[in-house]
Amino acid sequence: MFHTNPKQHIFFIAFTESLAAIFLERGFYFYASDVLAYSSLNNLWLAFCFGIVYAIGALFSHGITKKIDERSVLLISFTGLIFFTIMLAFTSSMLGIFLCFSMIGLFTGIKWPVVEAYVGAGNSGKEMFKTVGHFNITWAAAAPIALILTGFLVGSSSPLLFFVAAIVTHFISIIFCLKLVNKPRQLSVEIHETTIKNRVERYTLLLRASRASMILSYILLFLLAPLLPSVFLRLGYSVEFSAGMSGFLDITRVVSFVILGGLTIWHGRSSPLFLMIIILPVGFLLILMSDNLMMIILGEILFGLASGLIYFGALYYALSIKNAAVDAGGAHESIIGAGFAIGPLVGIIGRNLSSSNDDNTGIILCIIPIIIISTCIAMFYLYRLHKMNIR
Repeated sequence: MFHTNPKQHIFFIAFTESLAAIFLERGFYFYASDVLAYSSLNNLWLAFCFGIVYAIGALFSHGITKKIDERSVLLISFTGLIFFTIMLAFTSSMLGIFLCFSMIGLFTGIKWPVVEAYVGAGNSGKEMFKTVGHFNITWAAAAPIALILTGFLVGSSSPLLFFVAAIVTHFISIIFCLKLVNKPRQLSVEIHETTIKNRVERYTLLLRASRASMILSYILLFLLAPLLPSVFLRLGYSVEFSAGMSGFLDITRVVSFVILGGLTIWHGRSSPLFLMIIILPVGFLLILMSDNLMMIILGEILFGLASGLIYFGALYYALSIKNAAVDAGGAHESIIGAGFAIGPLVGIIGRNLSSSNDDNTGIILCIIPIIIISTCIAMFYLYRLHKMNIR
């Protein structure tokens, strides 16, 4: 007989829900482009709507868990995701597609802070680091699998199988969710290791720098996601090949999580984060501007490594400082949701400034100021940390 411990249940949910989420929040643009004949501008509007309601869902997630226990919130979210995925599959009008996709964004935003609260429940110090590392590897490993499957399913003779795959994974999540406790256990402030004043100050500055960088990483990622089908189409590649190749970013992010999960030397240090802040926009520009497949893959590798360290740091510091509460995950996920929305909005404005659908000049002009502002904010907090170190 196969047995699992309670912590494994939430890791299984993290994997299946990441798989289902990537199908829709990253893979649907390939479906929309190939099956619905959506332009990159249509995809950008879809992504913008998704991001707005995702951020709203993440912000309200903590308030919802004050009225309903966490397990019930997850069950309601998974049920809502199944319903609106079915509706999305059989809706033909553009308005209906936008509404269904937005509702998927809402329930996705609600669920992740709750999942993260279960992940961090009852952990501190080294145990927290180990658990967050396993969680990051688990959800990130699902992303390239989902994108590879997206290519095959969307390019098959029955593209509706793409939606079936997402729905089945949500049903699997429900099975594991029934095995969770109603409410995850939180540590009291008295026993939490981050009550040491110096560590709290250091981790707070690193958290702020990580979050400034993380919102930029998700702005760039979800500016790229709706555009990637057209990037690969411009080079003459099929949807099967294109969706799979877009997964290189996620593969390298998994690698970064594995490396970071095995090392503690980066804890409390500013230099790794400083390096990733520089690498992140370089990877983005290589992906968007290159006309060579190898340069695009190089850009994905750089972007994946940088965004992986930034994400890991932001989540670890948040859960370490604020305990395993839904509000810690909610703040983390609402930042991600803001990136989901701002990225496509930049793309929409930039595309309207460009001379053609394949011209990314307007997008580059719009994103450069955001890169500069986000980088300066992150560097400001790292500078404050440096000053604290030399006092």
